[in-house]
Amino acid sequence: MAVTIRDVAKRAGVSPSTASRALNGKGRMRPETRARVLRAAKELGYRPNVHAKGLATKVTGCIGVVIAARHLPVERSFYSLVLEAMESTLAREGYHVVFSVLREQAPPKCAQEGRVDGLALLGTDIGPELVLPLQGELPVVLVDNALPGVDSVLPDSLGGARAAVEHLLAHGYREIAFIAETLADPSFARRRDGYRQALEAHGLPYREELVVEGGRRPESWRVAMERLFDLKR
Repeated sequence: MAVTIRDVAKRAGVSPSTASRALNGKGRMRPETRARVLRAAKELGYRPNVHAKGLATKVTGCIGVVIAARHLPVERSFYSLVLEAMESTLAREGYHVVFSVLREQAPPKCAQEGRVDGLALLGTDIGPELVLPLQGELPVVLVDNALPGVDSVLPDSLGGARAAVEHLLAHGYREIAFIAETLADPSFARRRDGYRQALEAHGLPYREELVVEGGRRPESWRVAMERLFDLKR
């Protein structure tokens, strides 16, 4: 049987309302009383009823994590590391993750139905027509994407690309190509800039013919490689 707030209150020798205030960090009370309630909750293995709490506080205790469909599957990818870090961080702060896959530029159901306290939107495909209306409803943060006036978390695409090129240069390579899905994507554009900076820092020319856009379909990358190989024939 689940442990209730009344069980915690009885163990701590306080009223249920006092136990509730102690567990939620609200109201004034003696530090020793709060400590006694917290100790009782830990000893009994008390877990709050998040649904009941949500009805009372209008807070769900959940964060929506939405990823653009084309980034699936995420196993062993950049986004798998991001999702793992987000889940562990949110869990440490007492939040649950509501995961959603975005297949069209429409608000995810978890946001429409008020089931989350905020949204983290992953992927460069998520545009302003989706994000801007959501901002007026709940906190929104973009991951690996940037839009004016919207909070965002960005990887160091420029620095990463520059480091990769410098690694190749250190091993004696001089003809280094760069393939992007599309340079219209700000993330790939920043990587291209890092590629260019590394070449120029070592006195090498930036050659347009070695910069190829592969597109977003797997077979497009093969075509991009063939274009580069043709330069050597």
